[in-house]
Amino acid sequence: MMSKGRRLWIYTWNGEGWTDSTGWLTGDPCMNVWYGVYCDEDAGLWALSLIGNNMTGVLNESIGDLFALQYLKLAGGQIGGMFPSSIGKLKHVTYFDLSDNEFEGAIQASVENMTMLETFYGYGNRLEGTVPEFTHCNELTEVILFENNLSGELPSFSSNPKLQMLDLGINNLEVGVPDLSNNTNLQDLSLNSNNLSGSLPDFKNNHFLLDLDLFYNNLYGNLPDFKSNLNLQYLYHNNNNLEGTIPLFDSCPNLTGLALGGNSLSGPLPSFTSTLYLQVLNVQNNRLSGPLSPDFAATPFLQTLLANNNDFFGTLSPTLFDLKNITDVILSGNANLKGTLPSTFDVRHNKIGGSMPTSRLPPRNLRLQRRRKPEEEGGAKESLLSLAGSGGDDE
Repeated sequence: MMSKGRRLWIYTWNGEGWTDSTGWLTGDPCMNVWYGVYCDEDAGLWALSLIGNNMTGVLNESIGDLFALQYLKLAGGQIGGMFPSSIGKLKHVTYFDLSDNEFEGAIQASVENMTMLETFYGYGNRLEGTVPEFTHCNELTEVILFENNLSGELPSFSSNPKLQMLDLGINNLEVGVPDLSNNTNLQDLSLNSNNLSGSLPDFKNNHFLLDLDLFYNNLYGNLPDFKSNLNLQYLYHNNNNLEGTIPLFDSCPNLTGLALGGNSLSGPLPSFTSTLYLQVLNVQNNRLSGPLSPDFAATPFLQTLLANNNDFFGTLSPTLFDLKNITDVILSGNANLKGTLPSTFDVRHNKIGGSMPTSRLPPRNLRLQRRRKPEEEGGAKESLLSLAGSGGDDE
């Protein structure tokens, strides 16, 4: 049972202005079904979930008095102030979510005492200092702290073998990407938009990795081969200082998005005949060379091809324009790239919509007639076609 004092300090989070305050301050919170309060017959209050309930104020040290609490979700409000050190008393909490609020200061080291912790969400705040070690949180599966002001070196997470999701993007983290070889269950690693430097680990032990986002950092060196990452779907490493060649992804049949633009990669573009489901290929603004002639028929779901500002040469494969899903093609800045666009683009008597492509090389005979309400019936989205500066005539 929750004491009267605890009920009152929780209600000070703008209780009268809450979106839903059903039952609050009326009788017993467990017997009278207060909104967001969940009780257990033996332990009393075990869950407090007031997500998106227009809460304001501060989270004071009294939060640590809810000893039996297992589930705390106060996301989507305007609660501010410092992270209370008393959260370390919540030793039974498995789910902890204070995301999208206005918390400031460091995440207290006492979080180490939350030994049952599985999920820790604190994204979208103003948190500072370093990322906690989570040394004694052996059950930890998710740490989501993106969009804060966290800094310093990343911990190793070597004591968290069950970790599946780690998202620390859009912070001020420094040094390098840690060796996460002990985190064999890792599926999603997002460290984008930081100040990380150094070379990439090989990720050979991360067999379940699905999403690897390291874009907008200062990482350098060569790309690993990713031969052990059979489940990889998204690899976004654009806007770093990576060098060397692009490896083959023949061991990644589920690869859907590959973004390596804005680096210093060189050599030829590898074959993508083993990546049937590839939708996005971004290799723009590199030093790639050789023919841009992969068998595009092997990637029937390709939607976006960004290969501008490289040194590709030769004749562009005509199969590119046979792809049914292609919407964005940018090949500008490849002075020796040749090819011919379709002379006729006829889409009469259908429901195709969207704006005409932006291009300095339009097909010579475009016909669009009897267009029917595409926005209401799933019409195609606006597409972008540009081969400017690829050696053709401007017409």
